[in-house]
Amino acid sequence: MNEFQEVIQKLILLFRDLTAIESKMLEAARGEHIGLLENYMTKEQAFIMQLKGLEKEKDKAQAEAGYKRMSFREILEAQGEEERARFLPLFEELSREVQMFQEVHEDLTVIMEVNLRQINKKLDDTEGHIYSDNTLTGTSAPKSVTSRRV
Repeated sequence: MNEFQEVIQKLILLFRDLTAIESKMLEAARGEHIGLLENYMTKEQAFIMQLKGLEKEKDKAQAEAGYKRMSFREILEAQGEEERARFLPLFEELSREVQMFQEVHEDLTVIMEVNLRQINKKLDDTEGHIYSDNTLTGTSAPKSVTSRRV
């Protein structure tokens, strides 16, 4: 049972770290700092890999504790008073951390979708503008866009 409790505590800490990275990504996306955003995305991927490993570890520890495929609510109902008093705060804290992560992640998703739409709009606005024989067609640009002086 202690192993299961330790895994829950590790999940809480990991979700805190993930939320912090997502918050940094959100600020970078708002400021349109693409390089910084990419750096945070790389870090986020490492956390996601850790999360997958912890999920497997949680499932194993949960099964060993006799709670295979049970929800946290079902686990609490199956526990004695002492264990319930020990696990309820952990489950509530994990739930809060996951919820905070989801909220920040949803905000980040919206900002990134807006940024992508802006990029697509800029790309669409430039469509049809083709350079040919030193001239730009499809715009009101001057006939020659290059300097003839060398």
